[in-house]
Amino acid sequence: MATTFEIFQYAATTMGTMGFTALTQVFRFSVTEVPAVVLEWIAAHPGQTALLVAPGVLIFTPGALTGTLLASMGFGAAGPVAGSVAAALQSMLGNVGAGSVFAYLQSAAMGGYGAVVVNGAMQACGVISGWFVSKL
Repeated sequence: MATTFEIFQYAATTMGTMGFTALTQVFRFSVTEVPAVVLEWIAAHPGQTALLVAPGVLIFTPGALTGTLLASMGFGAAGPVAGSVAAALQSMLGNVGAGSVFAYLQSAAMGGYGAVVVNGAMQACGVISGWFVSKL
C-alpha cells in the first residue's frame, strides 16, 4: 500500500509540473475567499455555526478534545495524577481490571490501545451530534 508521500511523488512524476500544481491547489483554503452569503449567515447564526463546526472538529481531530479532557480528569502519561478525579476513581475501584473503562481511559492518556477506542467514541459522538444539529 502506498503512503501519501508516494502518491504525491507518483502524481508529480506522471502529471508533470502543471498537473502537480493543480493537485496542490485542491488543498488550499482561505477564509477570505468564503462567499459573502456564507459569512452573513455565520454572523446571523453564531450558535448554529458553533453547533455545526464542533462535530467537524470532533470527527477530524478527536485527540484535540480527548487529550484535554483526560488530562483535566487527571489521567496522565505516567498514570493517574495524585489528588485528581482519576486518582479518586482508582482508589474507589481498587484493583483495576484490564479492559475496564478506567483502563481504557488511562491507556488513552498514555497513548496506548485506549486512544483508538476513546478517539473513535469521540468521532461517533461528533457524527451523531452533527446529525442531530442538521435536523434543527
